[in-house]
Amino acid sequence: MGVLQGMDCIRGPIYPVAEYWGFVIEGFESPPVFMSPWNPKYYHEFFTNRDYIKAKDLLVYEADMDKGYTSPKRYKELPKRLLNRYKELSIQKMDMKNIKSDAKAIWELTNLALADNWGYVHLELPVMEDMFNKLKLIVDDNAVWLIETKDQVVGYCLGFPDINIILKK
Repeated sequence: MGVLQGMDCIRGPIYPVAEYWGFVIEGFESPPVFMSPWNPKYYHEFFTNRDYIKAKDLLVYEADMDKGYTSPKRYKELPKRLLNRYKELSIQKMDMKNIKSDAKAIWELTNLALADNWGYVHLELPVMEDMFNKLKLIVDDNAVWLIETKDQVVGYCLGFPDINIILKK
């Protein structure tokens, strides 16, 4: 492909807040999933016919409990093993009344932990706070956990319901 206004390379599509890249090239029988890429089947041909080439394969997996998926035993045992091994740690649910502070801690950890990941774009704090303000409408506080030591967040787990199921109806 020729140079376009001085560019010899582009990457995308990207939705930087949710950190999902690219487009789907197979698996179109599955419906869209919240915070995951989805596009019509013709996208792949549209881009490859214009001499675009992929930079990287990004994989997605499905863990649908309605289709028989169960969490591995080791995942269920992880909190107990972690707390037994590291006595100074505690695991707390996200405090929805303290969402701004928790969002800041998650923002700091995310930017630190993902800084060297391929394609990661550093998030500004207002972007993260805005994302959390929007997500708090649907968040299940039983699915968002913070791992703390000495009043400092050192890890987190975020789980959100797939609102596409509701929107589809």
